[in-house]
Amino acid sequence: MNGINPNAVPPARVVAPYLVAAPLGLAMAGVALLTAPEGTLDGPSTPALLAATHGIVLGWLTMSIMGATLQLTTSVLGGRPPAVSLAMSAFVLYATGVALLVGAFADWRLPLLVAGGGFAVAGLACYLAAAARPLWTARPVSPELTSLRLAHLCLGATVALGLTWALALRFGWFAVTPALVAAHAHLGIIGWLAIAITGVTYRLLPMFGIVRGVTPRFARQLPGALAAMAVVACAVYPLDPPPLARAGLEAVLAALGGVWLADAVRLYRGRLRRKPDLYSRATAGSFLFLGAALAATPLAAAWPADAPPGAHRIVTAAGVLVLGGWAGMTLVANSYKIVPFIAWYHRFSARAGHESVPGTAELYSRHIAHAVLILVAIGTITGAGAALSGALPALRAAGAACTVAGLFATASLAGTFVVRPVPGRGPGPRPAAHTAGT
Repeated sequence: MNGINPNAVPPARVVAPYLVAAPLGLAMAGVALLTAPEGTLDGPSTPALLAATHGIVLGWLTMSIMGATLQLTTSVLGGRPPAVSLAMSAFVLYATGVALLVGAFADWRLPLLVAGGGFAVAGLACYLAAAARPLWTARPVSPELTSLRLAHLCLGATVALGLTWALALRFGWFAVTPALVAAHAHLGIIGWLAIAITGVTYRLLPMFGIVRGVTPRFARQLPGALAAMAVVACAVYPLDPPPLARAGLEAVLAALGGVWLADAVRLYRGRLRRKPDLYSRATAGSFLFLGAALAATPLAAAWPADAPPGAHRIVTAAGVLVLGGWAGMTLVANSYKIVPFIAWYHRFSARAGHESVPGTAELYSRHIAHAVLILVAIGTITGAGAALSGALPALRAAGAACTVAGLFATASLAGTFVVRPVPGRGPGPRPAAHTAGT
């Protein structure tokens, strides 16, 4: 990871818990799908699907981005370090809240849903306070920094909406309609996840892929455009617009996604590291899943509200492709770069240059890492197929793949901090103290 400031790497106890524990959210989602009852695929907001969605979004994806943000904003983007106690407290509260939320959705226990939401909100409040320091002190203001700032503003708004909807369900303030759920989902997926992932990829893809001579064309324009469309979608969907209006809105979002995808593919094709590895395979796979999701999304939005039962399934399938295929495989690619570097830096950087030290790729099994990648791909494909066909056995098979992938990922990432390195275990040079796991 060229361009890292070795004097600004945050303590491992601040960042590592988020990145190592995040795949447990995928495992919890898998368990929810593996034990899904009959009728789970009758609608996009059944208890098991809500449990799985929140396990993936809040547990796996969001927790990974939280850890990566604390790492990148300090050691790469130049921000001041976060408060250690605040960041660690945030992890404990947030992880507790996510676990309670997933269980509450799966069993549809509204009091537990409110309790879990309270823990999660408290944890996110602590996290946002801890992340504010590196986010808003980092200089210069790059496109990826702008993306992270906008994404975190959207995260706060998404959490506020989610807590409001949960309280409304618990105390009957108002009906939480599918239109309100769609507004919450768009703010979370577009405003938070999409802006964060697209923006950070503009920095990480050239860094990990060693891209030279290729520059993105829309890195400065996309964060603001995505944020504006997320706000528009959040404002429009509660009005229950007609199918044509929804399809038009989703077509604009798909076009923005296509612009980013074209930019990212240009960067990917310009990388100097041509030998296939976990990162290149996972990145290429994420592009394919995103392309499929972009093609399906406007079609999904075009279904009328009174469409026959089962017509909603393309909506669920598109969500699976975006969350599991694009976002999930992107995080697999980056996690096996970031976490081994953090472990290597805190275990071996002081000895680099004085004695022989292992490379970052020797800190984990590439076979297990590739197994995680394959299982995530299988879970995504099987889950999307189950959504389209309404086949419950296929959905449970997807849950099994996600459960194993999450457990394997957490075990292998945690092992980078404790397992004795195996020489020749994986490709890659032994980094000096100012580089990271390339």
